[in-house]
Amino acid sequence: PAHRPPSPLPEPETLVWVWYGPEETRAAAMADDELDSLCDISLGAFQALGYRNPNVFAWFEHPPYAWVDPCARTLEFNHTRPPWDDKEMRWAINYAIDRDMIVAVAYEGTTLPAKHFFPAYPSLNRRVELIEQLGLYDKYPLMKHDPELTKQILESKGYHLNRRGYYEKDGRTLSIVITTHEAYIEKQRIAQVLVEQLQAVGISATHRNEAAGTWTDNFQFGNFEAQMGWMSCGSVNEPWSSMDTFGDHWLVPVGERAQFNCWRWDNPTYTALVDEMGRLPLDDPRIDELFVEAMKLWLDELPIIPVTQAKKLLPFNPTFWTGWPTSVNNYQHPCIWWQSTHKIIHNLRRADAENAPPAKE
Repeated sequence: PAHRPPSPLPEPETLVWVWYGPEETRAAAMADDELDSLCDISLGAFQALGYRNPNVFAWFEHPPYAWVDPCARTLEFNHTRPPWDDKEMRWAINYAIDRDMIVAVAYEGTTLPAKHFFPAYPSLNRRVELIEQLGLYDKYPLMKHDPELTKQILESKGYHLNRRGYYEKDGRTLSIVITTHEAYIEKQRIAQVLVEQLQAVGISATHRNEAAGTWTDNFQFGNFEAQMGWMSCGSVNEPWSSMDTFGDHWLVPVGERAQFNCWRWDNPTYTALVDEMGRLPLDDPRIDELFVEAMKLWLDELPIIPVTQAKKLLPFNPTFWTGWPTSVNNYQHPCIWWQSTHKIIHNLRRADAENAPPAKE
C-alpha cells in the first residue's frame, strides 16, 4: 500500500514552557511580548492584558472569550465519610449552592452553570435534554437554589443552630473541608464562593489548597472529605465513558489507590445499567433507555454535585508567531498542554521571519 509522505517539520525549532508565577505576572509578561501563549487566566486579567497589548486574542473575539473545556467542575464527596454518605445531606448541600453567583463571581461571567457532569457539547447535550424532557429535573431539582430547604433537611436530621450560628448535633458542629489542587486557580475560586454559601446556611465550611502530589494521593487513597474536582471527565460525544467512572468495579478500600470512583460511591444497579451500555454499538437506541434509567439512580443519590461548565480563557500573542487556533481558525482546540499540542505547533508561522524567538508558553 502507498505510504503517506511525512509532514513538513514545524517552523518553531525550540519550544520553551516557562513558569511565570501568578496570573498578574504572566499577563504582564505577555503584555511585554515575552510570552506567545498563556494557560487559563481570569477575565479581569485578560481584559487588563488586552488594554496593554491589543494584539492579544483568545478563542472568541467577543465575550465570553473562553473555550468550553470537556471536564465539568464538580463538588465531590468521600462516601466513606459521614455525614456525606447520606444522599439527603448531599442534596442539602446542593440546595445551598447558587450556581449563578459562582459563575458571576468566580468566573466573571465567562462560563455557565452545569446541570450534568457531562461537558456542554452537542452530542451529550442531547442526552441531558432527554432527561429534562422526561421530567427528571422536576423530580430531582438539581438546579434549585433554596437555602431554606437546606435548613429543613438539616433540621430533619437532628441538627440545630448553636450560638455561633452553625448547625450541630450531639455536640459536634456540622463542618466540611473542601480541598483544591494548587495548580488550578479556577477551582480555588469556585471553592471560595462555595465556602461563603455554605457558611451562610450554617455549615462550618473551609477551603484547603494542597500541593499537586498530596491532592492526588489524598483523592485516590480516600483521604479527603470533599473536593473541587473534574474527575468524572470522560468522552465528549458518548455517555458511557463518563458514567463508567462511577462504577462499582473501580471500588477499592480506603487506603488503597483507586483509579476511578475515588469517591467510593457504591450502587450495583447503576453499574449494571452502565455496563450494559458499554456493550452496545454507539448508535444503538437502547443506549438512551439505559442512560435514562441510570440517571434516575444517579440523580436520586447525587454522588457528586455538578457546579459549572469549565472554561479555558487562553490568550495568544501573534507578535512573533501566527496560526494559533480560534473559533474562526478552528482546526484544533486551544489547549497547549495536551497530547495534541503538536498540531498547533505545526500550524504556527513566523510573523517576522527575521525576528522570531523560540515559542514560549
